[in-house]
Amino acid sequence: MNANLMRSSRQWDRFNETNVALAAQKTLENVIGGLSLIFDETIQLGDTLKLADSIGTVDAIGLRSTRIRTLDRTILSVPNGQIANATIENFSRRDRFRFLHIVGVEYGTTAAQLRAVLDQITAMLRDNAAVEPESVRVRFIRFASSSLDIEVVAHIVGPGWNAFLEIQEALLFGIIEIVQGAGASIAFPSQTLYVSASVERKRLDGASPARTAQERSAAVL
Repeated sequence: MNANLMRSSRQWDRFNETNVALAAQKTLENVIGGLSLIFDETIQLGDTLKLADSIGTVDAIGLRSTRIRTLDRTILSVPNGQIANATIENFSRRDRFRFLHIVGVEYGTTAAQLRAVLDQITAMLRDNAAVEPESVRVRFIRFASSSLDIEVVAHIVGPGWNAFLEIQEALLFGIIEIVQGAGASIAFPSQTLYVSASVERKRLDGASPARTAQERSAAVL
């Protein structure tokens, strides 16, 4: 019996030693990960990043874990070892922002009006100091179901996301003014229904005389 007790005691000791070793390994992994983040400057305080399915701003970087404040204003604490081995998208390190929009104009727009819109949008973008001139591309790309589609692409150099939104807003207003100035209009999803004369006659013949008279009077008005 004493032999069994001694055997069980040794097994329990080995089990505890294994758990301690694993815990120490994880702690050491997180510490090394934290030092790597600090010295490599992979992320910095205030950086906005995407980690897995979470997006937030780096609130604090410690030796064992990093705190991220999410868009919902909650705090996400992530072990540094996990961050060091994860794929991180750092929005704050972006050197320029992509301006990409599809502008649809109505099908009644003439070819001359469409060319004028393309040329003026291109000129507006290239004349803007915040836009990288070599990145500007404005092209008529397709006949859509309810619009003639123009693709507008450019890269905007800005100090941050809020500055980009402000520049983008000004450019979008400029595009609206250019389209209106050319005598065209921004399209919206719509459908045109054509009814043949024979179908209309059958409908009127099947209606009551009083109702038919009312519809004809409404049509005249």
